[in-house]
Amino acid sequence: MAARIPIPRPPQTLMRQLDLHAVAKPTAAAFRFIKGPDFSTDDLTYAELRGRALRVAQALRSRHAEGNRVLLVLPPGPDYIVGFLGCLYAGAIAVPIYPPRRNRPPERFATVARNSAARFALANAEVRRQVEATLAPELLRELELTWLSPQGEDGAPETWDLPYVDAGTPAFLQYTSGSTADPKGVVVTHGSLEHNIGLIAEPFGMNATDVLGLSWLPPFHDLGLIGNLLTAVHHGVTEIIMTPQVFLSDPLGWLRAISHFRATSSAAPNFAYDLCAARATPDIVAGLDLSCWKTAFNGAEPIRAGTLERFARTFGPCGFSVGAMCPGYGLAEATLVVSAQPRGRGAMIAGFDREALLQHRVQPAADAASTVRLVGSGTVLGGQEVLIVDPDTRRICAPAEVGEIWVSGPSVARGYWANPEATEEIFRARTRPDGAGPFLRTGDLGFLHDAQLFITGRRKDLIIIGGTNHYPQDIELTAQSAHPALVDAAGAAFAVITDEGESLAVVHEINLQHREADFGAVAAALRAKISAEHQLDVAHCALVRFASLPKTSSGKIQRRRARELYLAGRLDAYLTTGAAGAQVPIAPIDAGDAALPAEEFARLREGIARILALAPGTLDPSRPLLQQGMSSLRAVELQGLLEGEFGVRLEYEDFFEPWTVNRIAALIAEKRGATATAARAD
Repeated sequence: MAARIPIPRPPQTLMRQLDLHAVAKPTAAAFRFIKGPDFSTDDLTYAELRGRALRVAQALRSRHAEGNRVLLVLPPGPDYIVGFLGCLYAGAIAVPIYPPRRNRPPERFATVARNSAARFALANAEVRRQVEATLAPELLRELELTWLSPQGEDGAPETWDLPYVDAGTPAFLQYTSGSTADPKGVVVTHGSLEHNIGLIAEPFGMNATDVLGLSWLPPFHDLGLIGNLLTAVHHGVTEIIMTPQVFLSDPLGWLRAISHFRATSSAAPNFAYDLCAARATPDIVAGLDLSCWKTAFNGAEPIRAGTLERFARTFGPCGFSVGAMCPGYGLAEATLVVSAQPRGRGAMIAGFDREALLQHRVQPAADAASTVRLVGSGTVLGGQEVLIVDPDTRRICAPAEVGEIWVSGPSVARGYWANPEATEEIFRARTRPDGAGPFLRTGDLGFLHDAQLFITGRRKDLIIIGGTNHYPQDIELTAQSAHPALVDAAGAAFAVITDEGESLAVVHEINLQHREADFGAVAAALRAKISAEHQLDVAHCALVRFASLPKTSSGKIQRRRARELYLAGRLDAYLTTGAAGAQVPIAPIDAGDAALPAEEFARLREGIARILALAPGTLDPSRPLLQQGMSSLRAVELQGLLEGEFGVRLEYEDFFEPWTVNRIAALIAEKRGATATAARAD
């Protein structure tokens, strides 16, 4: 008699969970979207959420979208979560993607559309017009996208036949921020999604009776989408939503919202906690009550011990508990979370010998001077196995060794979409000599100590600045096109880590025929190009002699070795600029016919220079700030300066337009003139 083949149990999918919640508590708020500074909200109940999602599903199903990819080209808000769930109800595969911005060409949009072979796109009328206005007509014809409104179609039935899915059916594609030539879409299946959402219940306290989440994280990536939106729907709790733009314009508004709504759970990258602690004043702290906050999840970038301590020290007087700190570790290839500290236990901070860690050994430090303090990323969550493996030999490391973190378990995604080679390399790894596996190679280095997972670095050289991932090869590709003196494929981008976090460094070779070039101009062009393309400030830059960077036998730049040489001051450099060396001086420019009085213009220039970490004499008032180090976090600081000291408000995205000091001065004068005219008229 033939053996019986077990039939996989269909996952208890988000659609089934939403159906249950819509019946059990139809009028309960699934999401409350903050509208303004008074914390008024637009609420979306579970019944409304299901009804609107079915309208989208009806529009997709009527066009036979089942199994097809659907681009979600939607801003954060109700339409986004409705569109995502509508795709699931229709059996389509959602592809979240940032809407194109007016200051950024839509190449990434086109590349993801091509790679995913998407046939449909959910977008509002404004975004669709923007895409169609910026993409070349021949490219639009090539993509052949069918555009659908997130409002869906009227007449969706009350009863709905759910599409059949099993644990291996793709739910959505999570695209990493890889190079435009080779994007990687992580295939998150219904099985891996369900398992990971179940794991999130423990650290986020989803089994407690007092759960109320609050999030400002973008829904385009895993922590915002899975950790907040989808987890809330699965567990049937209410989530308060603040847009990322509101947070960036007023970071402390995040904490005021937690205090106002009495939220118990909220997650953010390390930089957000740092930013709030830096901007807090005694008056602000006195107006908060954070005793409600039980789970302050910290992940998505390296976690700093100093940040956790500063935050707890700053906001302890208004009720924040150190036990609420919940560090965690994860990655899109593992759906989201791999490890996290259980609710209420607080962070584990431990000291280790700095030199030993550099040699991939784990040992206590002999004294304070040799100590590096690391934050534990919690315990490995249930149903998963984590190994620490030598990345070169693929042998399991001894307990006191640093190695690459390998993960297996139901939360690991299926692989990369339409990329079997990368899938085999990253998702199908096996240890030697026993051949155990398959495992996911995370590319991150770390070790296990006292049941905690500690992260020491990233073997795959991923750069994380301001909560955003950047692949070094993308930055290097941009750099080589910045100036004719820069050699093609002869640069290294890496992160330099200080107590204040990570900053970007770029080292690049100079062509032989340009060895007498104006290196200050070359460095300025390189910084400007990377700032414009990636919204990153090149805090450290070194221009080095031709063929002087370390390379592998196959000719690839050795980034880690280049970083070591840079930090040791052993590069054969023509010029080093930025925080690690002397800045390239720019001749001071007199205010001349500036619109503001000289004293006030100088104050404006000095304030902006301080934010950009430049000496006032090196800030050129006539050059766009994007070319002088403007970044997303610095835009927040600049916004505060202009509002607080000069009474001028710019929208967050405006800072990525070609604003100069002179143009800002003229805007201040113009605003004052308009105010004076209005006063005389009254």
